[in-house]
Amino acid sequence: MENEILFNIQNITLEIALMSLIVFGLTMLIKIPIKRATSKLEETKRKSYNTLIILIPIVLSILACFIYYGIDGKSNWTDLALRNSMTVYILATFIYAVYQRIVIVIRGMKSKDTKINSTLPHDVVKYLKQNIKLINHTIKDEEKGLLNLSKQLKYLQDAKMKVENNPTLQSITPLNELDESVVKLKRVQDERSNAILDVKNTLKKYEEKLHKK
Repeated sequence: MENEILFNIQNITLEIALMSLIVFGLTMLIKIPIKRATSKLEETKRKSYNTLIILIPIVLSILACFIYYGIDGKSNWTDLALRNSMTVYILATFIYAVYQRIVIVIRGMKSKDTKINSTLPHDVVKYLKQNIKLINHTIKDEEKGLLNLSKQLKYLQDAKMKVENNPTLQSITPLNELDESVVKLKRVQDERSNAILDVKNTLKKYEEKLHKK
């Protein structure tokens, strides 16, 4: 099997190279909504869902080969599709690996030259790193909660507008009760926003303390 894969890679044709590029491009496009949808999940769950991304180029490689060789219409097109789909997948994965390295190099060139403050004791560095990690997770959770609060507030404001325009609904849900609910939720939203801002300021102080330019 390994010898067959190596043989296929050594004999890459133009159509295999093009299919590999298409598989790479489609994989990158499909990854975007998956990454966005899982970005606010718990770390363990996020990693579990993101492992599904590995299957995307495999499926796309098989589909690409079956479509291409099926249209080509050769007598042994199914055999060609099955044999070359692994080559397309490996080449697409290689292209992705090269792309990732390029991205890392570019980000490294653009990032600020920061390093751990050498004057800090080891236990202080450890403490700061742990707290920075904890605060980052806390901020994500709090911002997720704030987003839910915003949705609830919008729902109440929409309900209030409907009640204001419909006297029949006012007998079911008095306007003063809705007003109180809106005010209370708005106050909670403001308090949480201020709390997140305070936590971000603390995070900034920790990072400035830890890193030395």
